[in-house]
Amino acid sequence: MKEIFDDIPVVLAHELTKIHQSVESKNISELLETFTKQPPKRECVLLFNLG
Repeated sequence: MKEIFDDIPVVLAHELTKIHQSVESKNISELLETFTKQPPKRECVLLFNLG
């Protein structure tokens, strides 16, 4: 992703239809660092702002 989109901000949303939902905004590099340490274990949606 980082090679294609550079280090743009993205929004990561977890479990959108459930009580424990969360939404966070990070740069792609921060997100990759987080997922390298602890891969996601649940439903995720990643939103890009390419505008």
